Amino acid sequence: MSSDPYDSVPAIERRSHPRTPRRLVVDILNMGDDPTVPHHQELLRGETLEVSIGGLRIALPYSIREGLEIAVVLRANAQFQAFIARIVWTMREKDATIYGLAAPRIHPDRLP
Repeated sequence: MSSDPYDSVPAIERRSHPRTPRRLVVDILNMGDDPTVPHHQELLRGETLEVSIGGLRIALPYSIREGLEIAVVLRANAQFQAFIARIVWTMREKDATIYGLAAPRIHPDRLP
């Protein structure tokens, strides 16, 4: 039995590339979408759940609207990768919101 609360989140497969479970720190530039987040807080921190060629699934304790383009920074082992992604879908969970992101330049083999 897994203790990870995100393992219960259904991952509907609508893509031609397989998803790879991968945990990385993810920072999102705060664009002011969530009124509970102070405007002076520049970055919103979360984590990746899965990655695939052209997209990823992340968990954030913040609300961001579906359809927006966001600035994303992935971090691991003193390395980072920055890119723009589009929020394709959202799913609210108890402690976080799960986001499906389209990120055409993402490839699991080239992440930090």
